[in-house]
Amino acid sequence: MREDHDQNYTGKPYFTLVMYQHAPFIVLVDNYINKTINGFVLDYCEVYSIDITDIINVADEWWEDGCCQPFSIFASQHKLSETIQPLFKTFPEEFVNRAIGPLPKFEMNIIFNVKRRKHREIKNIPIRKKS
Repeated sequence: MREDHDQNYTGKPYFTLVMYQHAPFIVLVDNYINKTINGFVLDYCEVYSIDITDIINVADEWWEDGCCQPFSIFASQHKLSETIQPLFKTFPEEFVNRAIGPLPKFEMNIIFNVKRRKHREIKNIPIRKKS
């Protein structure tokens, strides 16, 4: 199902061509998890009157940072989440014929334990009130 870009490909490295029910979509994949591709369909930009250059500028920065978090989180840090919300689409894997390009995968259900110190009362130290 997933393939790398062709060696002669000159476009943006983070674009993924998703063939969904034999229809092609240019997608900026947010996360590939639970056998679904979640991403932003850039073909819808014209339909929703969204300037694609803003998305590409933020995506360039996201890609250069190493894609350490989903694009949606990175976009929200750049105040772009409301703009790109209509572009979001979920592609179930069983209906995807082909995906050419990167499929970033982020495990978002990992719970980290944070150890906190116990609060102890301080004894034998007089507390003076300021007057």
